[in-house]
Amino acid sequence: LHSAASLAFQDRAAAAEVLEALRAEPAIEGAFIYDQDGLVFASYRRDTSIDVAPATMADLVEGCVCQRNLAPL
Repeated sequence: LHSAASLAFQDRAAAAEVLEALRAEPAIEGAFIYDQDGLVFASYRRDTSIDVAPATMADLVEGCVCQRNLAPL
């Protein structure tokens, strides 16, 4: 998955589309792309009735896997 272009061009729809590809991985319940300020840029949730995105990277809870500044994501 490649999120760098969507961030570079500030294209939230493209970023959401990138994350939507994670639906093919049943073990992934949610994923988030954060912008350079640490704010949620795009999100994916398997169960869309639950909003689980931490507002900022600083709000991530223990047990979350965070891969920062990695492209491909």
